[in-house]
Amino acid sequence: LVARSARVALTTDPPLAGRARMAPLLLLLAATSALKNRSATLAMVTLDETMTSLVDPLVAARARDGVVVPLFSNLGFVPFLKNLLCSMDRVRVSNWVVIALDNSTCAPIRGGFGLAYASPACVFPYAHRPLTTQGVASYRTVEFNRMVMQRPMWMRHLLSRGYSVLQCDLDVVWLRDPFPLFAAHPHLAAADVLVQSEGGHGHSARLLL
Repeated sequence: LVARSARVALTTDPPLAGRARMAPLLLLLAATSALKNRSATLAMVTLDETMTSLVDPLVAARARDGVVVPLFSNLGFVPFLKNLLCSMDRVRVSNWVVIALDNSTCAPIRGGFGLAYASPACVFPYAHRPLTTQGVASYRTVEFNRMVMQRPMWMRHLLSRGYSVLQCDLDVVWLRDPFPLFAAHPHLAAADVLVQSEGGHGHSARLLL
């Protein structure tokens, strides 16, 4: 609307008024140009050989019966991540791998925080192609979208390597090991995809196999 109003003003108003009304249009064009440049600079980060070469050996070492649980976190979610890992440790689940989305996540995980059953397994594959410029990403910004898109790309990569992938959010706890349940029921073991049900609230990707 600003651009349209300014364009009409330039064709109908006197020259001085036209120049005065051109200011909103110039601001809009400048903002649009800056947004385009930012989007080009922050293009979607796809997985490359450097990233997969760092993640694949760790996954191979941690997978159990061909199943791996990749967990995706940045520093802001580390408290949730630690809580989840403690709950998984209590039920003796160790086939998890933390794929860090920034260079500050692995240090508090590798440092040890009371896990008794599983040794820490954390890798940061983005050193050569950081996902954010500021280290943080506000909700629904280009950087945020680029970060959250890493999860389905890694799931697809791991599936292409022949693994079964159990994906869960970080803000949950495990009360039991779910894998014996899957193995005990042939119809579950034969399914291509299992999605957690939230009863009357529909399905949830908080637990996805």
